[in-house]
Amino acid sequence: MASENRRQHYVPQFYLENFADQSGYLWVYEVGRSSRRSRAVEVAHQRDYYALEAEGIRNNLVDEYLQRSESAAGVVLPRLAAGDDIDENQWSELCTFLGLLFARVPAAREYADRAYGEASTNKFLTVINDTEEFSQLFEQSKHRILGFNDRRRISPEAP
Repeated sequence: MASENRRQHYVPQFYLENFADQSGYLWVYEVGRSSRRSRAVEVAHQRDYYALEAEGIRNNLVDEYLQRSESAAGVVLPRLAAGDDIDENQWSELCTFLGLLFARVPAAREYADRAYGEASTNKFLTVINDTEEFSQLFEQSKHRILGFNDRRRISPEAP
């Protein structure tokens, strides 16, 4: 049985590694601290950041979903960097990854708590704890994103 991922990155390691020097180190700056050299595995993570627990049961659905999104982006981003074309499915995977990249950082969580309050956060956590409801919400959101992209292709002046 594979061990649980407890070191959960809010900036994916594969993404950070693109900023590393030839020796595998990158420079890290945090407000109020001196800059430092580090490896991608050691930065931009918190223990159990995405793990949820309800009634004594641990739920890693969010982390597992993010890992799938990262795997897809890990294929698409090098293709784009090489100047290769990508298909609609890969475009959708890239858009999902980029949206999640913004939404998953601690600052986004803090903003959501301030802007939407505890009630929204609690509703979000409830949805995440319900695998079926989370899957349905994700599928609905994905279709809205695809629909928006289709409208943009048809009518560039559409908002």
